[in-house]
Amino acid sequence: MVMDLQTEDFMDMSYYPYAALSCASFLTFYRKVSPAVSVKYFPVYGSLPHAKQVEWNTRFVVVASDIIYHSIKQRSISTGIGEGELA
Repeated sequence: MVMDLQTEDFMDMSYYPYAALSCASFLTFYRKVSPAVSVKYFPVYGSLPHAKQVEWNTRFVVVASDIIYHSIKQRSISTGIGEGELA
């Protein structure tokens, strides 16, 4: 399937605030939330080498994001809100 994309499609900047919010959220979870929660509930986290802490934080953010997304999605399904109407 060939899509006919126009220059206007690439110049649409309406999604930029959402991209910035997404990036800021990821970085906040990655740099602040994950280490704080991990040290509190998993004391061994503090003794991991830096490379393992990076891997741990990445997995934490991915799983947390997935849980948040599915919680919102389930709420929209249970309340009858259609796709794109969750705002």
